Amino acid sequence: ASGNRIGDASSDGRNVIIGNGGDGIRIDGVSSVFVVNNFIGLAADGTTAVTNAGDGVHLRNGASGNVVGGADPAERNVLSASQSGAG
Repeated sequence: ASGNRIGDASSDGRNVIIGNGGDGIRIDGVSSVFVVNNFIGLAADGTTAVTNAGDGVHLRNGASGNVVGGADPAERNVLSASQSGAG
């Protein structure tokens, strides 16, 4: 759905998105989704790779106006270990 947030810049706002059989996050044909401050393809320790089978973040089917990361260091995502090679 449009207008959602996945993670936030607060100290408790990080998600750990790992071990999925497909993409870590898929944004499919919607807008105004914010993806910030997440470990995608990394365990909670921030160093151990745990692969998602697809892309780390996959925007498709007309997804537009979405934000992945940000200029503030607290908003940046860390992506690793995407099986498809894209992230």
